[in-house]
This record gives sequence, structure tokens and C-alpha cells, in this order.
Amino acid sequence: MSSLALDRIATALDVETAAAIPIAIPYRRPLALATGIAREHCAVVIAVGDAGGRRGWGEIAPGPGTSRVEVAALAADLDGHGETVVELANRADVPAAVRAGIQAALLDLEARRRGLPLHTHLHSDAVPARVSVNAMIDRLPAGDARHAIDEAIAAGFRCLKIKLDACRTAECEELLRDVRRRHGDAIRLRLDCNGQWTLAEARQVLERLEPLAIEYVEQPVADLEDLRALRGLTAVRIAADEAAASFEQIERIVDRGAADILILKPSRVGPLDSLRAAAVARAAGITCVVTSNLESSLGIAPALHIAAIIDAQSDRPVEHGLGTVSSLEGDLAVAGLPPRDGYVEVPTGVGCGITPAPDSLARFSVIASPRGDAARSAGEDA
Repeated sequence: MSSLALDRIATALDVETAAAIPIAIPYRRPLALATGIAREHCAVVIAVGDAGGRRGWGEIAPGPGTSRVEVAALAADLDGHGETVVELANRADVPAAVRAGIQAALLDLEARRRGLPLHTHLHSDAVPARVSVNAMIDRLPAGDARHAIDEAIAAGFRCLKIKLDACRTAECEELLRDVRRRHGDAIRLRLDCNGQWTLAEARQVLERLEPLAIEYVEQPVADLEDLRALRGLTAVRIAADEAAASFEQIERIVDRGAADILILKPSRVGPLDSLRAAAVARAAGITCVVTSNLESSLGIAPALHIAAIIDAQSDRPVEHGLGTVSSLEGDLAVAGLPPRDGYVEVPTGVGCGITPAPDSLARFSVIASPRGDAARSAGEDA
């Protein structure tokens, strides 16, 4: 793994320009969030350029529920200020998703300058050519959820992450039993609760679900100490997601023995801190699953490189949550990173291996960028 600190990477790159373009891509199906319904993925495409005309790309993706107004304001703050962008990548008071997207762009630029794929730039050993992924089944009415499950299995997925609604627990339990009745143990089942249960509720529900061979339940309770307590009360493995929003939080989870699984979001934790966290987890015998924030292929690409490195260092690679490009109505890249037969190919081009297409940037841009050169020259250094 590269030993370069991010500030040394930025200094070596002599970043001179930055362009930021706010985008909005509709979801194929609206997402049911605790705060309401999300109908589109809103993010900021960030491009950093060096004196030689090379450009590195990243996607700042705060996550579902982010509005067009928010990403337009963020892009306006970042656009045109290369030196400021590099500084923001290292500041603790900057939102994590902003730091992570800028860091991805800087790493992309450095790997492009070296003529290497990102995984080779960060890790000297060979990595798998593709990463196994799960399908995500959102909170849907029972009939729609069964249809989505059947679609995913027909598309080649053998691992399903099903989001549970705390208000419809009995309906969700029946859905899981239906999957087992129809597909037996050929399908691996994961659950995601987004911290909606109390400790008592989680214990009761998981006790009923233990016979269904659930691989793990993601963030069943919100509190870290409750996560730790729940591990001793159920045979179902416990995964930390929202509680693992930074490297420091991940260290606390590991120190407290609060989870069997760590959900790593490079778009939230950052690419380099994701690798650091994976090393800490591996030393403690904790499995890491790399997931997306429902980004376009531009945001998925660095996470795929991180997942491939983690798989190369693991005795038993797992399904990662990186097959989500198909949840969007469009993509920023012509040849993107959709899942096929339950896998996503790891990009082999230089850098992250993905460059936005100019027409896609124009199609999904929320507003015209004040510096239109980013969109016009998007394909120059692919």
C-alpha cells in the first residue's frame, strides 16, 4: 500500500485548477428514507487539474436525501479554486463526503500521472479482476419487494441486502421466510435496519429470524454500546454502518468489540482511511464490506479499487455493496460499472478508470458550470 500521506500527494501534484459541477440523476425507483422519499441522486463532480493538463475526477456524494440546492451551493464554493480544494481535502471541519470526493480526485490524478490503475498505485500485489456484489432491496410493499427480489435473482445475484421497516416488522419477516421457502440456502440474506430498533426490539426480532440463516444485520440499533450488547444476545452477526462514519469511529467500534462486520463507505470515510480501517479491522478479525452511497460509476470506481485490494488481502472475499449503478436512470460514463451476474468488473484503465462523458455531464448538470471547460474536455485524459 502507498505510504504517502494525502498532503504529500497534493503537494507533489501541484494542483492548479478545480472545477465543480452539481448533478442530479433520477433513481429508477424512489427510495424510502426515514426522512421521506428521495427521487434523485444529487452530488458534485469534482475535477482537479495539474500544470501538465492532466485531470483527476471524483464524486462528492453526501447520500440519498441531498437536494439540488445543497449540491449547487457546494459546487459554487468549490469551483475554480484548486488551491482551496486541496486544503479542504485535509481539514477536519470539512464534511466527510466533501473530503472523500476531493481525495478520490487527487488520488485519481496521481495514479494517472504515474500511468497506473488506482489499485496498483495503492497496492503492489495483484487484485481480483472483478468484485462480487449484493443486490439492494429497498423498503417496498410486500408484492413489490418480492418482484424486486425475483428480478435480482434472475439477474444473477446470489446475495440480497433487504432494508427493513421497523413499522412493518411482521411483513418483513414473512418476506424473508418466503425467500427461504422458494430459494433455500442458495441465496444469502443480509438485513439493513438503519438503527431503527431499540435493543429490546432488535433482540426479539433477531431471535425469531435466527433459523433463517441471516448472514448479518446492518446497524440494528443506533447506539454503539447497544451494538456491543446485542452481539452477546443473538447468533446473527452484527454490522456497523452509520456508527462507522469515520476512521476514529471505526477504531472505537473495534476497540469496544461492537461489531462482527464493518460497512466501509469510501465516499464517506475517504479512500485512504478506508484502507487504514480495513487493516485495523483485519488485525481484529473483523470482516469489511465496502458499499456505495448510491453514486454514479464515477463514485463507485474508487470504492471498487478499495474493495479489490481488501479482497486480495482476505482469505474469503465477500459480496460488497457496489452493484448500485443500476439503481440510477443514467450514468456519467459511457461504459460505466453496472453489475453483471452478481459481479462488477474492476476498472483497468489509469487512475480510477472512469472519466465522465461530456454529454452526460451536460444532461445531468443541475446548473451550467461557470467553468464549462470541465465538461468540454472530460474525455481528454480517459
